[in-house]
Amino acid sequence: IIPEINSTYKWKGSIEKADELLLIIKTIPENVMDCKKTIFKQHNYETPELIVSEAEIISDEYREWFIENSRE
Repeated sequence: IIPEINSTYKWKGSIEKADELLLIIKTIPENVMDCKKTIFKQHNYETPELIVSEAEIISDEYREWFIENSRE
């Protein structure tokens, strides 16, 4: 969780400003839709920002640990 994000955005015809938190979630592709459903259900915004980005894991050891520990 990254605190103290100051956002300025257009919403329903007005310029809005908000103090927000940035949440970064690391997961495997098969869990992305479950994360999305949970975020949309729990978030207090009508349209929360959700960006999915694929990242290459360089360390074989970390990749194995991450995949093993990201499954339900």
